[in-house]
Amino acid sequence: MTDKTISQLDRTTVANPSDLVPIVQSGTTKAIQVSNLIGSTITSIAALKAISVTELSNNEEVYVLGYYTPGDGGGGPFYWNSTSTATDNGGSVIQVTGVATGRWVRLTTVYTPEMFGAKADGSTDDTTAVQALITFAENFGVVGTAVDFTQGKKYKCSFSLTSPNSTNPSTAATGMQIRGNKCTLIGRAADNNIIKVNPPASPLSYCNGLDISGFDLDMTAMANAASTAGILWQRSYGSKLHDIHVIGEPASGFGLDIEHNCYTSLFENINCTNIKVQGNTPVDATSTLTFLNCNLFRYTMDAVFSINVIGGAMESNSLTRFVLNNVDHLTVLGCDLAGSATVFDCTSGNVTSLWEANNVGGGGANWVTGVAAGSYFGSRSKYNRANLYGSDVLALPGVGPNVIWTFYGESTGGGFTQSDALIQVSGGDGSNGYTDLLLVAGSTVKTVSSNTTYGAPPTRTYAITGSNTLTLTLGSYLAQNTKVTVISAGSGV
Repeated sequence: MTDKTISQLDRTTVANPSDLVPIVQSGTTKAIQVSNLIGSTITSIAALKAISVTELSNNEEVYVLGYYTPGDGGGGPFYWNSTSTATDNGGSVIQVTGVATGRWVRLTTVYTPEMFGAKADGSTDDTTAVQALITFAENFGVVGTAVDFTQGKKYKCSFSLTSPNSTNPSTAATGMQIRGNKCTLIGRAADNNIIKVNPPASPLSYCNGLDISGFDLDMTAMANAASTAGILWQRSYGSKLHDIHVIGEPASGFGLDIEHNCYTSLFENINCTNIKVQGNTPVDATSTLTFLNCNLFRYTMDAVFSINVIGGAMESNSLTRFVLNNVDHLTVLGCDLAGSATVFDCTSGNVTSLWEANNVGGGGANWVTGVAAGSYFGSRSKYNRANLYGSDVLALPGVGPNVIWTFYGESTGGGFTQSDALIQVSGGDGSNGYTDLLLVAGSTVKTVSSNTTYGAPPTRTYAITGSNTLTLTLGSYLAQNTKVTVISAGSGV
């Protein structure tokens, strides 16, 4: 730049730190470096590190045009803190070469990977820059620190949230927001995870109120192993992960792996192939999680309780949709389960209080395999497909036995209780009428009450026939319509 007077400079001037500006002080003309002028612009972070600070005053500002080159997204305003000895982290704090005391401090409330040196070109390894940003943000000491990735950019990287928050060692990343803005994170061959939420287990720490959203994850280059997951999510409370799309997920891996002490968190609009939800022991359990409108093929759950799966598509002709072991209180509502593969595999054991309703399609003849005690499978009951509790009116062709309720192929023996229900059956022809209350429990049916409403109706005999039907046999033919109403269903009816 040609030397200019101070009045000729503005924030649009592209200057090198060594350029000189003549100013007059007490009648004497002095040559002052551009780097020492308030409001001057600097081309890069490297140039900022080379500035002479001998004539700087505390809180003076400069504007950096880019991290490497002007316009690359890594620039922004900085101010000079003349007493700081903070560690240079390559983004929010910059140390001038050879200067022990005094730091350039970035002025912003939202931080991006480019501010820490990420190139976001899809081929450069940006892990060091991105991790420096995340480590800074989670230790910043301000609840709700925000990190913004740049929309449409591609970052080849992985990152971890592992450090305790500096203002509260019992928590990590309290209220922190990490917004992907539909950028792509590309996993590397050496990565087990692209995003890892892994605060310390000792002393036990949590990510409280963490909010991560808006990422496309590319796992194509990552190893095909059970330990591989696009996102590993551990020890969180009151957190949210949403709007995540995973591609290239290896067959043995998981798009999302949730483990160890995760509580009261929401996972929404996650699109991948496999999700694992696991706790190691009752002390190290995972519970009270909700999956909302997630589209995938399979959940694998072990040592968990109070899990809700609501909405979303799980269509598959080859993969079992729910592989369950040591699961208590799983609720599945309003999902699309089309496909011939088994829906609920409970063969590993210790599955209780599995409750599903208003789900459509799927399962073929294998809606459930294994034993799920104290459970209710409303979507497979003839009159509960559209409504949790419903009724139907049948025109019986003769004395019977007439099928009046169907379990759609599921066995009623072997410890299952999906057939448990309290059912009311009523009929009449204008001269003779009755109302019976039945308790269906496993492979048996008991008449709780039998009432003549008018006239002299024929005798009624109820039975479970085969493995999936409730039948009614009349003592004599009654030209009538028979109404069957499912009053309640599930364990303990």
